Amino acid sequence: MFKIPFVLKRSGTSKGIFLNRMDLPSDSGLLRAQLMQLVGVSDAMQTDGMGGGYLLSNKIALISKSSRKNADLDFLFAAVLHKDQEVNFSSSCGNIMAGVVPYAMESGILAPTHKGPIRVYNENINCVTECSCVPVKPIKISARLLTSGEEMSEYAVSLNFKNAIGGITGKLLPTGNVIDVIDGIEVSCVDMAMPMVFVRAKDFGKSGVEFPLELNKDTRLINKLRRLRSKAGRLMGIKDNNLTPKITMLSPPVSGGNICARYLMYKNFHPSFAVTGAVCLATSCCMPGSIAAQLFRMRDSNKVVVEHGSGYLSVDIAVSGIGNNLSINKAVVNKTTHTLLRGTAWLV
Repeated sequence: MFKIPFVLKRSGTSKGIFLNRMDLPSDSGLLRAQLMQLVGVSDAMQTDGMGGGYLLSNKIALISKSSRKNADLDFLFAAVLHKDQEVNFSSSCGNIMAGVVPYAMESGILAPTHKGPIRVYNENINCVTECSCVPVKPIKISARLLTSGEEMSEYAVSLNFKNAIGGITGKLLPTGNVIDVIDGIEVSCVDMAMPMVFVRAKDFGKSGVEFPLELNKDTRLINKLRRLRSKAGRLMGIKDNNLTPKITMLSPPVSGGNICARYLMYKNFHPSFAVTGAVCLATSCCMPGSIAAQLFRMRDSNKVVVEHGSGYLSVDIAVSGIGNNLSINKAVVNKTTHTLLRGTAWLV
C-alpha cells in the first residue's frame, strides 16, 4: 500500500491534483501506474479514483524544488487519458501552472517569504515562466475579464510566458512559414507556450461562434480537424501523439474582444480556452499575414482578448521584430486558484 499526500485545487478554469515529486517513484513505469490509479482508469466514470470522467478533471501537477540556476521550481504536467489508459506528458497546462507556486508555498517546497517573481521551469515545454502570486480573500469576484469558473479564489496569480518561444520545436514558426496549405486548407503553425495549428472556422463551414457542446456533436468536423492536426504536427517536426499540437478554429470577434476561438483538446472542444493556447494565439495575432492576424480586430495595442465558449481570456502582450525573429517582451495571463481538498491518497 502506497500513501501519497495530495492537494486538489481549482486552478484557473481547470481542476487538478498537485503532488510533491519527492513523494513519487523515480521509475517512469511505476510513476505512470500510480498516476493512473490516482485518477482511476478502471471504468469510464472513474469511480475508483479522483478523476471526473473528463479530460479537464484528469490533470496532475508534479512539483519539486529546482536545481537549475535559472529556476526556483520544476513543474511537470500530466494529462491522464483515462479511456485510453494513457498518461501523456507531451503538452503543458497554463491553468494548472497557476496553482504551482501557491502549492509550493503551502507545502513547504518554497519559502512563503520568497521575494520577487518565482521562476517555474516547465519540463513539458522546456521553458521558464515567471510567476507572481498574492493572497486574496475568498470572495465573489465580478469582473468582465475573469473567466467563468474562477469566482472563489485564494490567490491571484500572474504568469509571464515571455520565454516560451519554440519550447517543443525550437522555433516560433516550425515550418518556416506564416501560412502553410494542408489538404487545400490554409493553416498557421506556431510554437509559443504550446505548439498550435490555427485555421479559419469558415473553411470548415462554421461561423466560429458555435458553443463547444454544439461543435462536439459534429464528429465529422472533429475527425477532419484531428487529421489536419496530425499532418500539421508532422510538418512541425512533432512526433505524432494525441495532444500536441493543438488545433484551433478562429473567426472575427463578435462581443467586444479581439478574436474569437474554439479550441479542440483531444476528441472534444474545450468549454473555455487553454492559457498556453491563448498565449500562442496572442503571439500569432502579432504576426502579419498569419490566420490570426487576418481575423484580429485591434482595440488595445497591449492586450489580446480571446472570446471563447464561456467568456473571455485576456493576454497582456508586447513584442518586437517579425517572423522567426519576433521577440516576446511580455506575455502575461492573470488567473486565480482555490484549494478544494488536502489529504492522503491510498494506492495499492
